[in-house]
Amino acid sequence: MNPTDIEKLKRHTALLERIFSHMPSPMVYMDRDFRLVLVNEAFANRMGHKPDFFVGKGYFDLYPDENRKAIFRRVVETAESYAAFEDEFGRLPQENMEFETYWDWRLQPVKNDQDRVIGIILQLTEVTEQRLAREKWEVYRAGLERSNRELQDFAYTASHDLQEPLRKIQAFGGLLTRKFTNILGAEGLDYLGRMVQAATRMQHLIEALLMYSRVTTHARPFQQIDLNETLKEVLSNLESRIEETQGQVDVGVLPTLDADGYQMIQLFQNLVGNGLKFHREGVPPVIRVMEVSAQGDPSPDSPTLSAKEASRIVVSDNGIGFADIYLDRIFAPFQRLHGRTEYEGVGMGLSICRQGALFMVDLPRSHSAPDPK
Repeated sequence: MNPTDIEKLKRHTALLERIFSHMPSPMVYMDRDFRLVLVNEAFANRMGHKPDFFVGKGYFDLYPDENRKAIFRRVVETAESYAAFEDEFGRLPQENMEFETYWDWRLQPVKNDQDRVIGIILQLTEVTEQRLAREKWEVYRAGLERSNRELQDFAYTASHDLQEPLRKIQAFGGLLTRKFTNILGAEGLDYLGRMVQAATRMQHLIEALLMYSRVTTHARPFQQIDLNETLKEVLSNLESRIEETQGQVDVGVLPTLDADGYQMIQLFQNLVGNGLKFHREGVPPVIRVMEVSAQGDPSPDSPTLSAKEASRIVVSDNGIGFADIYLDRIFAPFQRLHGRTEYEGVGMGLSICRQGALFMVDLPRSHSAPDPK
């Protein structure tokens, strides 16, 4: 090599060392015996020393860590098939620090022209904030799950306990009506009828609450569910209501999903039942259930799903509809847009549909949000 080439090589080497030294992330270059060859300023500043302090010293002489030493060795020994190593949230041994910091560790083997590892580049990215945020989130999530379980258990137990006194009220109300009609008179019978009617309505509310709590507490194992068969069962269950309203239910070709079969029946029975219930006076209800293309319109519960992974099921009807301002309200428990004398029910059908949306279908391959008419 002539003097000119040697000078160019020196300048090139010096330039690379300056670039390495000024990289914003803490970086270290060490030989295959883990002796420090180059240490950039970001790493040295983190450790509380000048870069020259580290050169020539063994990394694990400075920072003994047998577990990490084994990892470093594995990178060297398997570099032919092991391009890099990343260790999420590893601690960095820093001096004079009042609190621990956490880092993503990335090890990149460096090879010579003979494909032999001659060293390792260690690059660090601080993720302390992410680590602390994740820890807080895990604590919050665990507390939320525990709270939800307690609320679900309470709702289920309380609903069962409340049913017994209501049954007694209804039973004794019936006995009073049959045995003491003459004594009670018209006014007494009216009061008694209102009492029994209120107890019956309370029972319906409790039954709806029980059904709502069972969405998550009594979920069944997923299995292959043919929605075409599901809709046949739903229409069979609603046969008398369809005849009563002179309704028409058109069902397209539907997919097969991994789902909780019972909850899928519950979902479509609520949606189709609503279409039959909330029809316009003098206009027979027409309900349509069909799968449409999910292209460009992924599931709102999983926006990363592709069109091939998602199944969009639309339930529509020609009923009375509702104003957009009520869109959130109609999915809340016990919320009604009409008086009890206009339409039967306790206002839980769509709440149960929404509550079960995350539990009744196995993603990827989900239904989209239904048309809540």
